Amino acid sequence: MRKLIIVVATLMLAASVGWAADKIMDTHIKASKVIGQSVKDSAGEKVGTLDELILDVEGRVTHAILSVGGFLGMGDKRVAVSWGDLTFKPKQDTIVINKRKEDLKKAPSYESYKKTQ
Repeated sequence: MRKLIIVVATLMLAASVGWAADKIMDTHIKASKVIGQSVKDSAGEKVGTLDELILDVEGRVTHAILSVGGFLGMGDKRVAVSWGDLTFKPKQDTIVINKRKEDLKKAPSYESYKKTQ
């Protein structure tokens, strides 16, 4: 009887942990889900790829580093964009930015920005 109680308690704990994880995923986005994903403009055209996330000292994401331009990873440029400029559409598995590809290509590179900090 004691073993049965332990097994039932263990199963209940495992189920509650799984339920909590499901609830977190309903309201949060895993970094591994967005890093490497294509970013599109409002017209649905690909403008780049999300390469990195920048966090502040409190652990909040403040910026994303996008790779724009180039072809097959050659000649691309990495630019920082505000996290608030990105919109996630998980049902379409899409990230949308409210900037045009041409504007992103003209933006200062993230590497040159880092040198001034």
